[in-house]
Amino acid sequence: GTYTIASGRTPVQIMDWIADGRNRDIQFTIFEGWRIEEIAATIDLLGFPFNGEEFLAEARQPSEDLVKGLSLPEEFKGNNQLEGYFAPGAYSLKPTTDLSEFIAHSVNRTAAIIADILNTQGEPFGDFSLHDRMILASIIQRETLDEAEMPLIASVFYNRLQVGMKLETDPT
Repeated sequence: GTYTIASGRTPVQIMDWIADGRNRDIQFTIFEGWRIEEIAATIDLLGFPFNGEEFLAEARQPSEDLVKGLSLPEEFKGNNQLEGYFAPGAYSLKPTTDLSEFIAHSVNRTAAIIADILNTQGEPFGDFSLHDRMILASIIQRETLDEAEMPLIASVFYNRLQVGMKLETDPT
């Protein structure tokens, strides 16, 4: 298994720590395009000190303290939910990770991805807000798992939005 071990422990303390299976880091994956309900269902299987319902409540209406601890741009601060801001990918977290740490870890990973994109590519689709772009990206990820198709789908959606058409997409 994978364990997070604090520095300064003796070999015997490390052995005792590893021998107790409750200390093993929790491994899980958030898949691209997952809705928060799908993340919540996975949380219920993992053994964190919080459950999927608590996660959903905080994701749908994050507390002010939680939002202050997130690295998202100021534009996000007016949004009242975190749907679409949980970074897909593999995670390994301590079993004592609390709800705020869990959410901050994933959302701050998203913030780092956003910052990297903005630093390398500038402002794609500049006439849409960050939140609108996150929604559109989530819809595209739900529409296809093939990364090669994503730019084409994004282009079609962008063109439809520019002329006031509905997206006409299965995920919506």
